[in-house]
Amino acid sequence: MALINCPDCGNPVSIFAAACPKCGRPPINNPFMAGSAAKCPVCGIGKLVKMDAGGRGAAFGAGNLLGAFMKTHRCNCCGHLV
Repeated sequence: MALINCPDCGNPVSIFAAACPKCGRPPINNPFMAGSAAKCPVCGIGKLVKMDAGGRGAAFGAGNLLGAFMKTHRCNCCGHLV
């Protein structure tokens, strides 16, 4: 099994994992990933940033109830949750 270190938290992760089990970073073998910064799959321009508690609260307040708890990253350009 091929393991690489997660660019966000440094945890060893399988290249076939759906997400980092420690921090929830989206798939590392995702074609939208570009090194340690992922590009948004919707707009292709913005970079995905990890949401903290404040970001999750903002997503919840904006009406994205499920995404605020199920998603871990947000596009800094269009606001898409990943």
